[in-house]
Amino acid sequence: MIDANSIEPLDVETLQRAARETDGVLVIEDHHRNGGLREAVAAQVGRLGRVFHLGVTGAPHSATPEELLERHRLSSRAIEREASALAA
Repeated sequence: MIDANSIEPLDVETLQRAARETDGVLVIEDHHRNGGLREAVAAQVGRLGRVFHLGVTGAPHSATPEELLERHRLSSRAIEREASALAA
């Protein structure tokens, strides 16, 4: 796991190494998917490997925090399912 607190500065060396050593990089953002970290990562490692992305989609919706995390595939269970599917 690489913890990227922000887009700047982006640890390009670590991301490129991860892209070369794995079948893909899974970017997880706890906000809307447009722009942001995924685009920055894809720009740096897209040619080295596949970049997958989880983040908030669609219109705002009222729910409990747990329901929202599950709805947007950002709960720990959802992330585990996504990562397992990518590894298969």
